[in-house]
Amino acid sequence: MSDISDFSESAFSKGDSDGSWTEDEGAKQKKKSAKRSLFGLGKASKTADEPDAGKSDSADKNIETSDKAAPKEESKKAEATNEEPKKAESTKEEPKKAEATKAVEKKAEATKAVEKKADTKQPADTKADQASSKKESARSESSKLVYGDSASGILSPPDFFFSSIVHDGKVFTARTEHVVVQLEDTIYIWGGRQSDTMYNDLISFDPPSNTFSTIAAEGSKPPARSGASLVGRIEGGRGILTLWGGEEKDELTNKAWNFDTKTNTWSKLTTKSTPSARKGHSLCSNSDTLYLFGGVDATGVKEDGYVLKKDMWTRLKGDKVPPARCFHTATIAKTEKVNAMIVFGGDLSGNGRATNDLWRYDLRDEEWRLIDSASGETPAPRFKHASAFYEGRVWICGGQTSGWFTIYEVSDFFAYDVSGNYWFKCDVAAKQLGYHSNFGPLALFPQTKALYVFGGSSSYGKPTSDVYRLAPVCTTFSVLDVRRDVTETATEVKQVREEVEKSAATAAKVMEFVEKLEKNMSVASGKVSDLSRSVNDFQKEISSMVANSTSCMESVEQVRKKLDNIEGKFVAFAQLERRCELIESSITELLRKLDEKADRSALRKITDHIQISDTDEDSD
Repeated sequence: MSDISDFSESAFSKGDSDGSWTEDEGAKQKKKSAKRSLFGLGKASKTADEPDAGKSDSADKNIETSDKAAPKEESKKAEATNEEPKKAESTKEEPKKAEATKAVEKKAEATKAVEKKADTKQPADTKADQASSKKESARSESSKLVYGDSASGILSPPDFFFSSIVHDGKVFTARTEHVVVQLEDTIYIWGGRQSDTMYNDLISFDPPSNTFSTIAAEGSKPPARSGASLVGRIEGGRGILTLWGGEEKDELTNKAWNFDTKTNTWSKLTTKSTPSARKGHSLCSNSDTLYLFGGVDATGVKEDGYVLKKDMWTRLKGDKVPPARCFHTATIAKTEKVNAMIVFGGDLSGNGRATNDLWRYDLRDEEWRLIDSASGETPAPRFKHASAFYEGRVWICGGQTSGWFTIYEVSDFFAYDVSGNYWFKCDVAAKQLGYHSNFGPLALFPQTKALYVFGGSSSYGKPTSDVYRLAPVCTTFSVLDVRRDVTETATEVKQVREEVEKSAATAAKVMEFVEKLEKNMSVASGKVSDLSRSVNDFQKEISSMVANSTSCMESVEQVRKKLDNIEGKFVAFAQLERRCELIESSITELLRKLDEKADRSALRKITDHIQISDTDEDSD
């Protein structure tokens, strides 16, 4: 494993007293080779994209030729002849290096600025070569200044610090095909097998103290199995681990169990439209949704995918489905622009035919896409490896690959940058890490930004209980955090600048509007004065109308009283009219009686009747 010597002064030496840096000849040769090897051009002599670099590098090539074919005396003469141009070149390159150093101190990858400065301040004898690979050279300079000359990719991280965690092996025993998941501040390990012995113990690992503990689960628990899958999520403020599939003794299963980390209890999960029993599949969690893909069941290797939402399984949508595979890895990758499931590697036949293809399933569009255009060094085909996602990258470790005569364990460490679409190989010594496979998902502890590998198979195929911790030197994630912060700051500054420009334009319009408003206000002020006078006159008229209205109300009241008197007279007149009607009817009756020559008694009765009627009217 490399150390931090990448950041030493081997490639640079102190120059003038002002603190500027000058580069020795060995570093110059490294830069020239890095320009060609950065994008896979290390072995190419000349490409169509490059100009005739022989003109710009003729002095250096002549020196190298004379060093090999000519005696030392001729070599010294050639060096003396070219000494003055080199000094001039070194003097001309000082402004460029000073600007690059300032760019690093600001921790900003301003590649456009670097390209512009490199183009304007590059020495005359190297401008022809710079014109053809300006972008590649700028990125190479930035990469070497940030990560050191040992960087093998555009954004390769520093080396990883390796350490082995010592434990007694009593809690976490040697095993393979177990499952590992990180949830909150704990790493959980479940199941696995050692030869014919299978496990169903649930073990917790505390990274800060590097201690293992067996969790004593209450009630029933799932039977021992291997080749299963375990995912974790937070639901209702408590941690939930979901176990699915695997092999119980010699029988595959599709039973699902949930473990509550708060109550330490297992519960059997009943689901509908459950996929076939299988092992070697992948299962990953995205909030409250689980995604299952591939594996091997009783009929062979599978290429189907499923989605578990609540208690219902549904088929994974998408037309261009990856080839059938088992013992691959799948991780949910979430960035600002990506929300997908990344599937890598696996066994295509179930008998050890490894692959290294990379697939992406977009969770929004629900479509598969083969990623075959990623730059950088692609990992070798493998299966039974481990993977995890963190800080925009999928980290892959170990596994097995097929050889001519047998299956080999591999010991390497790769990362795939989801947004940048490139691979890089992390520098971890194989002898220290050893050859391991069958150790389930790679556990990443975000609090310390360290990766953990638990057990698996050794190079001899025997189960082991080894535990490894890989922490980036300096660290990778710190550099990524700085990069992200710088990018976010630059974006925020750009947004603020745009807002300021918009505000300035708006302010100019507001000023014009204010001027027009002032003119309108002066005109309106005169109109308001006229209106005020009109209002005063109107108020006087209103007051006069109110006075007139008061007198009118008094007149109306008098009229009402007179109407009441008239109404009383009308009532009396109506009574008089009624009395006259009675008198008229009585006279009519009297005349009728007289006509009939009524006797006196009848006449007297009529008279009495008339008197009685008069009495009644008087009383009324």
